[in-house]
Amino acid sequence: MEGETPQSPSLESDIYAERDVWLLRDSYNTYVNAGQSANELVAALTSNRAQFEPLRERYARAVQSDGGIENAASRERKVLFKELNRLYSATEALKDELRRRGVNYSIEVSDEEHPNAAYRRYVRLWTPKPQPQPQAQPRCFVVTSVYGPNSLELRRARLVCRRRFAINPLMAPSWLLYKIVGPILAGLCQDDDAITKCIKVVIARPIVRASDKEIAKAMPWIVYLSLWGWATLSGLALLLNRWLYP
Repeated sequence: MEGETPQSPSLESDIYAERDVWLLRDSYNTYVNAGQSANELVAALTSNRAQFEPLRERYARAVQSDGGIENAASRERKVLFKELNRLYSATEALKDELRRRGVNYSIEVSDEEHPNAAYRRYVRLWTPKPQPQPQAQPRCFVVTSVYGPNSLELRRARLVCRRRFAINPLMAPSWLLYKIVGPILAGLCQDDDAITKCIKVVIARPIVRASDKEIAKAMPWIVYLSLWGWATLSGLALLLNRWLYP
């Protein structure tokens, strides 16, 4: 927009990154007054740290409104991302000056939390633990936990859930397997970012892609998901055969 300063390419790409911590960079030349006393610098550091979480929550809500990290960032999301980057840079500059003076300060791992990691953390906080549902009302446990209960990805999966997955003969073993382990996987997504990323790549994202409006685009992912169930069924059959006929 006219009158706005365009974002640097690094920030423009970083706003969509799925990383846990900030990358070191010099996007903002943060000035620290060398005349300030060590106590004043420590007080400024404490004040900065108190500002992180409210900004992270606002940013997480902005990402939620956009429909997820991968969707085009709104103006509000970009502004909040820049403010978090500016706050992180200023905090690191204060720590640099304190360290240069040999002054001890508390080390907080959360200082380096990337805004998108904070978004994923808030999604886990906002998403209720999946409860057992009646057979007539299947729920997409994993997609809900990974993308959020109000996400576009979940709405897309729910629209085609019955005809693509529940009553599709090709998907029958995988559907049964998903009903058994889905709540367990969803629970694991609540506890650890690394596990969430793995489940997203292996299960959640394929489910979303298998829910594409165009069946030609969805079919390879439907076949991929069906292989999980058939492979499990074949493995159980082999084990049963060895047990019956040792």
